[in-house]
Amino acid sequence: MQNRIAAILRITADKKEIKDFPKLPLANSLIREILAEFLVMRIRRLIRIA
Repeated sequence: MQNRIAAILRITADKKEIKDFPKLPLANSLIREILAEFLVMRIRRLIRIA
């Protein structure tokens, strides 16, 4: 019984840690920004070559 309670408390703590992670949209917007800069650089190179 004591092990079961300990397991439940451990799962609850794990869920709390996951919940406290930074939100993903910040990471997604950073990735989008980096990809946008990369695309602009590629387009500029293509224009120079053509």
